[in-house]
Amino acid sequence: MEDTVGKTGEDILTEEMAGEVACDDGSVIETGKPIVNKLEGGEMLDGTELWVLTTKLPWRDREGNVIGLFGVSKDVTERKLMEDRVKASLKEKEVLLRELYHRTKNNMATISGLITMQSASIKDEAVLRIFNDTKNRIHSMALVHQNLYESGDLSNIDAKSYISALANSLLSGYQKGLSKIQLKLDLDNIRLPIETAIACGLLINEVLSNALRHAFPGDRKGEISVAFHLDKDGELELRIGDNGIGLPKDIEMKSTTSMGLRIIGDLAEYQLKGKLYLNRDNGTEYRIAFKTSPEKSRLEK
Repeated sequence: MEDTVGKTGEDILTEEMAGEVACDDGSVIETGKPIVNKLEGGEMLDGTELWVLTTKLPWRDREGNVIGLFGVSKDVTERKLMEDRVKASLKEKEVLLRELYHRTKNNMATISGLITMQSASIKDEAVLRIFNDTKNRIHSMALVHQNLYESGDLSNIDAKSYISALANSLLSGYQKGLSKIQLKLDLDNIRLPIETAIACGLLINEVLSNALRHAFPGDRKGEISVAFHLDKDGELELRIGDNGIGLPKDIEMKSTTSMGLRIIGDLAEYQLKGKLYLNRDNGTEYRIAFKTSPEKSRLEK
């Protein structure tokens, strides 16, 4: 009390802080409107740091005229300093996490580049296709880390922009298909946790690669579609289809020896823990229905 009673703001506060306090006092007296729980403070004249929550109320006479003010300031210095330390720690972790995503993306790009260099000397078409498939799978994972690095949310992926970038990248990678195959996207504004996004990306990569390679032989034109929706019960539905020539009738997902089809089945059932449905009525369509926890996957309006 002896440090404050009977003293003016200029006696204990810096010039800037004292001016702000006087401005607030004048506002309450002039307008008659209170100021409630305003955080103010900083370094005092004696070098100590003080933060307070201040409430100021007008003091009125019997006729209701404002003749002064009174108020209360609660010392919240310890809480404020702790909050600042927590914010600084979170900021540091955010910077480190962004750097991790950035380095992971760059490392994957390096691996992809090495595969490209190595594949330049390969003459066997079957082996070359394996190399290219591997490169596309790496690219689908690298896109996740790029999305996270550029995003304000470091724990969830913007599925709409991710799937769009991935699908368009795959289409452009198959140069022969650019002029004859149309891409149709119907995507909700969904945010996905990183592990779900990677599984979805790999699955989309396998289905689209198969379609671009086999569904439209010769000069046949067609359409590839990708739809992704989240219903009110938290169930996600991913549909990937084409109106091409379709899968051979003798191919069954459970018993196939095709590496691409086996990967699709494993990703759908074991990684996403969902159900895979195959429709062969008009070309080929894969429908995968799965759930993640509501707090991890969300629909943005």
